[in-house]
Amino acid sequence: MRLPNGYGPRWLFWMPFSVVVQKIRTDHDLDCSFIHALPPFLHIDLGMVGYPESLTDPSYRGQILVLTFPLIGNYGVPSRETMDPLLKDLPKYFESNEIHIAGLIVGQYSQDLSHYLAASSLGAWLKEYNIPAIYGIDTRAMTKKIRSKGVMLGKILFPTSLVGPSVIPADAEWMTNYQNVDWVDPNARNLVAEGI
Repeated sequence: MRLPNGYGPRWLFWMPFSVVVQKIRTDHDLDCSFIHALPPFLHIDLGMVGYPESLTDPSYRGQILVLTFPLIGNYGVPSRETMDPLLKDLPKYFESNEIHIAGLIVGQYSQDLSHYLAASSLGAWLKEYNIPAIYGIDTRAMTKKIRSKGVMLGKILFPTSLVGPSVIPADAEWMTNYQNVDWVDPNARNLVAEGI
């Protein structure tokens, strides 16, 4: 996707977006990151493990990860150069050598880093891997909807006024103002062949 002049891939800037979860839609005009619209599958992470571990967990490959923990970004991202002493080729504070998620949704994002191991911000790390992320969503309400329906496909759409026309026809009337993407089910892909 091409951004209009003056816009570039940035972590968390003001832009309207819409999150579509199968037949459920939530519109927002909040801070978000834009790199491309996302078609994959939503996964809710209720664990107490840190976000660097969750984002690099190969089991989340191709999924939009929804984090419900309220303090996301506050401790930054540790160095990816420090290797685990036992698993020599694996960074010490991560589950793998790369980010596996397709997108990130959080309720609140803290731009203030306060951890002694922080080597970069979460936003800078996601931008490095071209992973879009949005915040300002009530992730607990989203979790309730997804729990009541079970696992669902989801996608994040951005307005055509900012990202250009859609090449994929809109699924519904309200979507004509958003750049649409196809629904993609990561369960239909061979993730092993993709390098997990």
